[in-house]
Amino acid sequence: MIKRREVGKRAQITFTYDFHEVVTGDLRPGHPVVLSYDPKRIVPAGEPYILGDPKWPVNASVQFRDGEPATNLTLESPGGMVKDPDEDITGQGSMLQAQLMVPDKADLVIVWFSYLTRSGSTVYDNDHGNNYFFGFPSRDIAVLSATVVSEPQTSSSSFAVSVAAAASVEAVSVRYRGISDPKAQKAEVKLEKTGKSDDQGRPIWSVAGVAVPYRSVVRFKVFYWIGGRRFKDDNSSHYYLAPQPEPDKMPPPPPELVKAAQAWSR
Repeated sequence: MIKRREVGKRAQITFTYDFHEVVTGDLRPGHPVVLSYDPKRIVPAGEPYILGDPKWPVNASVQFRDGEPATNLTLESPGGMVKDPDEDITGQGSMLQAQLMVPDKADLVIVWFSYLTRSGSTVYDNDHGNNYFFGFPSRDIAVLSATVVSEPQTSSSSFAVSVAAAASVEAVSVRYRGISDPKAQKAEVKLEKTGKSDDQGRPIWSVAGVAVPYRSVVRFKVFYWIGGRRFKDDNSSHYYLAPQPEPDKMPPPPPELVKAAQAWSR
């Protein structure tokens, strides 16, 4: 099984000014998650807004099961009111934040945002009324293997990937690109159930023989569907690679350093 990045690290969902939603860390039930939000997504242009002004808050509504009552939170500025915020479309600038605990029995995380304008109307950031849905990839998906097989005789290569998915998962696909070829385009391929299960009893899905540029290094993420909704596993925004890179190995210390250390410890 391919080791997942950032296992056990506090999860954060970053809502960037350019309308991306980036999940980092280990989002899972029973653990905290930080919502990091750029208010430029929701505050109307021309509104005399000061980041972190408690009189004009941006609020988050969160559900952990579809249809349950929402938990409402006020987003705050960690640095207090900021008149000249650092603007960064990637979410690395001045942001509003809130932390909450994901319940042990959560099915997913559903989020939307609201803001009361100076004119008295409420505006929403809710994915055009659909709200933002986040699954728990470390619970739902495990990438078992990912390979690129190259045939020198034909100068061809093929990509294969195998994943174990929770029983509730209805479909699986991978979106991939050969990063060793700058001209390579993104593509997506469906995985099929193999009829086998992993040691936890989860059905195994796989695809093989996907043609890729010769001796490619393939970068990919996994999409999966539960209840008709698509969720994403991009390995905490690090993506997955095939073939897997060799683990970093620290070279052994030179003999003279070992002797000096032994002499010092006497």
